[in-house]
Formats: sequence, C-alpha cells, structure tokens
Amino acid sequence: MDGPCCEITAAASAPPIVRTSEDLPIVYLIRHGETAWSVSGRHAGLTDLPLTSSRRAAAKLVGARLRKIPFTQVYTSPLRRASLTCELASLPLDATVDGDLVEWDYGDYEGPRGAEIQAVRPGWNVFRDGCPGGESPEMYLPGRCGSWL
Repeated sequence: MDGPCCEITAAASAPPIVRTSEDLPIVYLIRHGETAWSVSGRHAGLTDLPLTSSRRAAAKLVGARLRKIPFTQVYTSPLRRASLTCELASLPLDATVDGDLVEWDYGDYEGPRGAEIQAVRPGWNVFRDGCPGGESPEMYLPGRCGSWL
C-alpha cells in the first residue's frame, strides 16, 4: 500500500548523497507517490491508478536531485504510476520495464481500506497473511524478490 510512509519526498535545496564504490553497485530506489486510493486509505496493488498532482510535482523534485547522477540502468514497474514517475523525474526514457517490480497483488483485498479488511479478518497483516485471490509472502519473496536478490 502506498501512503505517507512511502511517498516520494525531496528537498530541492539539499544535494543528493553520492557515494562511489569500485566493488559494489550503487542502487537508488525511487517509489511512486500517492494515488487517490492511498489518500483515502484504500489498498492499491495492480489497479493502475494515476499519481495525484502533488506527487507529480514531487517526482520532478526527485529528478532535480538526481540530475547529475550518471545512471547506467533504470528499471520500472509496468504500472503507469511508476513509469510516469520515471518520466517526470527525467530519468532515462529507455527504462527497462520489469513485471517483477509491480505492486503486491492484493487479490480480493484490492480496493478496500485496511479497517474494512480488519473488520472481517482481525489482526490481518499482508506481509504475514497474504491476500485471498492474490499473493502470499511465500509467493512474493522467493518469486519476484528472488529474481532481484
């Protein structure tokens, strides 16, 4: 679920921290920001929702902070909110689309608010319990995450 803990944020006046290493690659993770569903607390996984206007502006700020970094490769989810974040941040337009980077599949829990899910399944935690009709941690971690580890 996207939301306040996952928003794209950037301080336009602060330069990005750039560290180099001859042995290890440097990886920058940029996550798309809020959608109308996240603002209202609804779970959004595979539903391809647009970014809110404030998050579109934040993506541009992220781009300003990263402008001088020479990226050798950029990857994006196939969801439009992710590819638009790349575009607005002025990242290379030849970003590789990778289906393993798509959001969690909430299945039957796609769209309801957390409180609505908790009302029918008290104590539910997506990362422990998974989603009926969607992904479970056992599917997600070794499958999609495993290809990146």
